[in-house]
Amino acid sequence: PAAAITALDAAGMKYDKEDVLVVSLKNDPGTLADFSKALAGAGVNLNSFYILMDSRIVFGADDIPTATKVAKEFGAL
Repeated sequence: PAAAITALDAAGMKYDKEDVLVVSLKNDPGTLADFSKALAGAGVNLNSFYILMDSRIVFGADDIPTATKVAKEFGAL
């Protein structure tokens, strides 16, 4: 990340930084919904998410430590 920030700064580009959580979920119907409900139940609000390959999903959230705890309990880490 430091090299990317240096390059963006040098180019005069604007950007935002955000801590994220990358999880691996089973590729079964309802798994993403169940995980999202578990996050909501723990009071975690999602800012963003995007899907990578191999059933990995990146979540931006307002409380990454709690989201990480939920992910461990869910078996997603």
